[in-house]
Amino acid sequence: MMKTIKGPLRHFAFSTNPGRKYTVWSTNYGTLRDCMLLDVYTGDMDGGEQRQPIESWVTELTKAIENDEYTPSGLGATLTDESCLTFSEDNKHVTIQPNGRVLAVTDGGHRTTALERLRNNASYTKLVDKLPVDVMIMLDTSRRKKDFLNLNKGKPVNSTHMRRLRIDIGET
Repeated sequence: MMKTIKGPLRHFAFSTNPGRKYTVWSTNYGTLRDCMLLDVYTGDMDGGEQRQPIESWVTELTKAIENDEYTPSGLGATLTDESCLTFSEDNKHVTIQPNGRVLAVTDGGHRTTALERLRNNASYTKLVDKLPVDVMIMLDTSRRKKDFLNLNKGKPVNSTHMRRLRIDIGET
């Protein structure tokens, strides 16, 4: 059974608009990986959540984690299925009852790739699964592609991937 995700309902708004709704979830990597999508985008398919990994960066992160030289940082994700989302009566808390992999990682693909590589070593699996992870979860499913575009500005991303996402959200 999947773990229920609970957290404070937060709003990021600079103007009088309602702003972006999100929550922050503190968990461990083993629990997170049960409800997140880590598919890498390829130009020959219409899907995938992450840009192609830069091998040298993944290798550096893997070594840093393995040598206890890694500086932990949170991941970014967007909810993919609003049907598993409920708000508290006072509208101050959110509950997500995952019915599968409902979190698309929009920021942190290199870090999760490094953790997956370490996890593939049988002697590291349990250790990796216990590592603490903080995830900022954006709750508006309609903004997933825009969030990915915003979070990856200035980073090397497959041009076909970026063009496809811009077309999908109506930007040209």
